[in-house]
Amino acid sequence: MSGASKKKQDETSRRIEAFRAIFPECFVKDDSGTLQVDFNILKELLNVRETCEYTWIGKREASFEARRQTGKKIRPWLEESRNWNKTLNVYVEGDNLDFLKIARSELYEKVD
Repeated sequence: MSGASKKKQDETSRRIEAFRAIFPECFVKDDSGTLQVDFNILKELLNVRETCEYTWIGKREASFEARRQTGKKIRPWLEESRNWNKTLNVYVEGDNLDFLKIARSELYEKVD
């Protein structure tokens, strides 16, 4: 494990323990004995009113996939890019999710 990865894991563990100290009743063990947060209990404790929610089968997996890093890069397609030498405008073709992941990390605050 890299130093940055270890540091992030330590920070996450510290936050979980701080949260657990405040809301111990929200932590329950699942069938495998792993400690999990019961968000329904947390909502009750925080007096959160019911809300409308957009949900679908596979939503959780889609959320994980959206946060997963991609190894792909944006590279110019000079034949389809107009006035590349002057504008550096890029024609993009490919998977939407991969592009959004790249744009979030590499193009943040660089696009007009």
